[in-house]
Amino acid sequence: MPKKIEPDFSQRAGPALHSARWRFGAFELDETRRELRRDGELLAIEPKPLNLLMLLVRHPGELITKSELLDALWTGRIVNEAVVGNCVSSVREVLGEQGGTWLKTVHGFGYRFDAPVQLQEDDHRSATVAEARLGFQIGDQPPLRPNWRLLRRLGQTGDTWLAEHAKLREHRVFKFTTDANGLSALKREVTIHRLLRQSLGDKDHYVDVLDWNFDEPPYFIETEYCQGGSLLEWFDGQGGPARVPLEARIELVARIADALADVHLVGVLHKDLKPANVFVVPGSDDIPGIRLADFGASRILDPSVLARLEITRGGFTQVIDPSADLNAGTLLYLAPEVAAGHPATAKADIYALGVMLYQFVVGNLRRQLGAGWEIGIDDPMLRDDIAAAAENNPERRLASAAELATRLRALAARRQAHVDAIEAARRAEAALRAAERMKARRVGVIAAFAALFVGFAASTTLYVDARAARQLAERESTRAGDEARRAEAEARRAQAVSEFLTHDLFAPVTAWKVPVKDMTVAALLKAGASRVGERFVDDPGTAADLNAALGLSFNALEMSAEAEEQLERALAGHLAAGGRDERSAVRDAAELATLKFAMGRDPAHLADYQVLAQAAAERYGALDSSVLRLRSQVAWSWLHRGQLATARDAFRSILDDQLKHHPDDDAAIALTCDGLAVALSKYGHYDEAAQVANDGIARAVRAHGASHESVGLMQLTLGQIANETGRYNDAEAAFRSALRIADAWGEAPSGPRITAMAGLARTRLLQRRHDESIDLARRALSALQSESGFDQSVLVRLVLGEALLDKGNVAAAGNELQDALRRSSTHYGTNHILTRQIRLALARQALAAGDTAQARQQLAIPVALRFDDLAPTHALTKAWTLISQRLGQDAREIAESRLPAAERPAP
Repeated sequence: MPKKIEPDFSQRAGPALHSARWRFGAFELDETRRELRRDGELLAIEPKPLNLLMLLVRHPGELITKSELLDALWTGRIVNEAVVGNCVSSVREVLGEQGGTWLKTVHGFGYRFDAPVQLQEDDHRSATVAEARLGFQIGDQPPLRPNWRLLRRLGQTGDTWLAEHAKLREHRVFKFTTDANGLSALKREVTIHRLLRQSLGDKDHYVDVLDWNFDEPPYFIETEYCQGGSLLEWFDGQGGPARVPLEARIELVARIADALADVHLVGVLHKDLKPANVFVVPGSDDIPGIRLADFGASRILDPSVLARLEITRGGFTQVIDPSADLNAGTLLYLAPEVAAGHPATAKADIYALGVMLYQFVVGNLRRQLGAGWEIGIDDPMLRDDIAAAAENNPERRLASAAELATRLRALAARRQAHVDAIEAARRAEAALRAAERMKARRVGVIAAFAALFVGFAASTTLYVDARAARQLAERESTRAGDEARRAEAEARRAQAVSEFLTHDLFAPVTAWKVPVKDMTVAALLKAGASRVGERFVDDPGTAADLNAALGLSFNALEMSAEAEEQLERALAGHLAAGGRDERSAVRDAAELATLKFAMGRDPAHLADYQVLAQAAAERYGALDSSVLRLRSQVAWSWLHRGQLATARDAFRSILDDQLKHHPDDDAAIALTCDGLAVALSKYGHYDEAAQVANDGIARAVRAHGASHESVGLMQLTLGQIANETGRYNDAEAAFRSALRIADAWGEAPSGPRITAMAGLARTRLLQRRHDESIDLARRALSALQSESGFDQSVLVRLVLGEALLDKGNVAAAGNELQDALRRSSTHYGTNHILTRQIRLALARQALAAGDTAQARQQLAIPVALRFDDLAPTHALTKAWTLISQRLGQDAREIAESRLPAAERPAP
């Protein structure tokens, strides 16, 4: 076995692959010059710490294990882990005050660099292989392959050759290297190939790696030869991309998307997708098949899958060298977030695919996707597809390559749907003009009609996309016939929806069935909902989509029962159409989980939603945006049920996944921050809760603006935290901000407004301004809807009872608290934290009335009152201790002494 040679970072043979400069804060790192500067001043840094820093800036935000560092910096040598620690300390020392903040130790694992890294320059990014340095000539024998002869070098640079077998006349490709960086890239290709082969079986979406030599230099891999060459070569052979029919070019992109979707499904990122890395083979029709190639810069999202498949993790311990730019691809196809220094995700590959789609449509593979690119695209559907795939913000980019393939193959149906939507708009506009001619006194109804129409009409162009997951599974069987039938079906669906909008939803307007002065949005929605089942009895998929849209509309109007009914129908329809892992069903379940949480009915359905989330995670991955949303709503349900630790841990897990894989999705992260902050505050971890809540508010403001409803909801959380930590002025400011936002977004008795009034009443109670607290609580109670599913009166009555008690009105306080206890036990359960809080208040009320026996009973019946699940510093824990002291013995002993012997806990 040849001895491993440690890479020489100070002197490199041959030119570097890249000349990258990185900026983070006041620092600039020039890899070519091997210089680190701060505000332009050159800093002294030893070679090993510099190599470590070069690794870190290429993987910002990623965990790098100690073993990876040892292999990368001290290849082939036995080194004590303490040496790594010393190297890390040197980097921190050079970075000064920022060193400890940016370079974080992940105890038990390794290190993470959390600096705001930006790629400043990469002059040679288009090169993927180093200049040739082995001196091979045409006719030479490849090393260790005496029966093969080199025919020609492939590509303008590098040591990649086409070879022919002397006897069999077979052709193969040999890719050679002599240095450690090239060897690492070749090993990655082999590792990725084994992973794809074992995971995807006989699917032929990638170039086959047939053999390799990693024992002695020159190292090489041996791959299949695709006679058609790369897409660049194939298009040249056709006379250029513009000479190939547009439909064929679009189908080529769809086939690339198919292959990329399979690669992503396995958990592999390509990271350098471009026409030069896509090879063509003869297809079953006039359009060639494709093979993805050059996985030398790829990344595996979950390296543990290699261990499960018993695949050696070859090539994934990175050697540090400017020529091993693993975070970069070809500049023309590089996603903006990767160019800014963020880790690559599957969305980066989709961006590259979007650029390729643009180039294929315009017929020019050199065209950049610059400002005003839309001018050259006449087809609005293709404009939408390019914009969705090559969106600068990764969170608004298409969720998967499969989704793009589905959209492209359904262009005809989508074009027809677009035409039908325009016609429906014309008819709706005519109906609105008719309403105006009648001089309807309720002007808001007209605006509501328009808003409803826009929502439904827009959905007609998205029906094809909503079926992406199911059509992905169907595409393998008799593709051409199936796609034609699906396109026809989607066209019929679009027409049917258009007719539903004009002839059913707007029927009360167009047919003069209802006086305009009596029309309401709710009445229109109800009339339309009653016709969905009958109109689409033979098309349950469309019915389910419309049920979902109607459910969301009812929910926006706070018509919870109607929203629940429509969403339940949507979920049942989508489950019947696509199964538990159908993405539309996941979205329905997320909406239902939210709604049932608000209605207090989630416990009976939580298990079903967890099953849905698990099934969808297995199909789309746990990091899929729709799966993450359902996971978040399940966590909210746990929180609603009082399972604080479970909810807290779930929110932490979701937030970690979002920050790592969807760091720019401010709206979703804000919602998770709110849930985590609530769980932490209820647990008693107020400082962390306040920090998380403020982070959530900042993200919500970035996503929606300072006056959005979500900002108001998080202000409620921040106000409750401020109350518990004695910052009453801050609490009042937060609650009043929430009140202003609630008044702008909903009706007077809206849920957020009642919660804000209850929070402000508690602020006044804690300030001992009892009369104001009582007045606020009573105003909140009078504003509540008596039939509301979510009984907010529990919280309000608790505050009112405590305020009456502190003012000295003991009897009235007892009445309010007993009412609150009855409602809370029914609505939340006997062990919910709110129910326990009310029992504690009743014990205090009994002591104030001089009834010690009643106080003891509140601590014991129906179950022993405990707060072991809360932090010792929690206000309820402290109050529980004070009451026990008043009763003259330990509260736990009091509680247990009142229980029958059979029910007492074992000692």
